[in-house]
Amino acid sequence: MNFISLEDLKNKKRLYCFIAVIGATQFLIITIVAMFFYPGGYSFWTDHFSTLGLINSHVSSPLPGVPNMISFMLFITTLTIAGVTFLPLWIVIPSYFKEKKEIYVLSHVGSACSIASSFFLIGIGIFPADVFPYPHVIAAVWFFLSLCCAIFVYSIIQLMNDTFPIYLSIMGFIVGIFGVLYTFGLATGIFGGMFGLIDAILQKLTVYGFISWIIIHSIKIWQMDGPENI
Repeated sequence: MNFISLEDLKNKKRLYCFIAVIGATQFLIITIVAMFFYPGGYSFWTDHFSTLGLINSHVSSPLPGVPNMISFMLFITTLTIAGVTFLPLWIVIPSYFKEKKEIYVLSHVGSACSIASSFFLIGIGIFPADVFPYPHVIAAVWFFLSLCCAIFVYSIIQLMNDTFPIYLSIMGFIVGIFGVLYTFGLATGIFGGMFGLIDAILQKLTVYGFISWIIIHSIKIWQMDGPENI
C-alpha cells in the first residue's frame, strides 16, 4: 500500500481497505499489550487468546483466580474493533466479481459468512470463557467455521477470476485448512489435555493466518482499485 492521502480515502473501496488494515493491526498490537498485563504472565505457546479475556486468571496461572480486568478490557475492546472494522471489507468484496452472475452470487455467500464471522468474533469477547463457557465456545466455533467457509468460497471464485493472483487462493486454502483443523479440535476437545500445546499453537497459526489474509487482501484491493469513487 503506497503512501495514503486524503484523496485516496475519498474512494470508498480504498477507505474500506484502510479501515480493515487498521482493524487487523490494532488486534495484533492490543493483544500483545494485553499479554503483558495478564496476572502471573501469559504463555504465548500454551495459553489461548481467550485466556486474555478471562475475568479472573486461569487456575493454571502462577497467580490463579486473580482479577484480570486490564487484559479483559483490552481483549473485549480489540475484538469489538476488529469485528466492526472488518465489516466494510466483507461488504465490498463481491463488487469485484460482477462479470459472471453465478460467481457474483457465490461471492455474496462468502460475504454473508464473513459478515456473520464478525459478529461471532465480537461475541467471543462479550462472553468470557470463565463466566459464560458455553456461549463463548459456541461463538468461537462459529467464528472460525464461518470465516473458514468465507475464505474457501473467496479462494475458489478467485481461481475463476484472472484479476486476482493465484497465490491469494493458495494462501486462502492453507489458512482455511488450519482453521478447519482448529475448529474441529475446539468443537470436540480432541486437542485438549496432553495435546493442549498443539491446540494453542494451532490457534495462533490460524488467527495470525486470518489476520495476514485480511491485510494482504486489503492491500491487493487497494492496488487494484482506480482513483474513481464508487
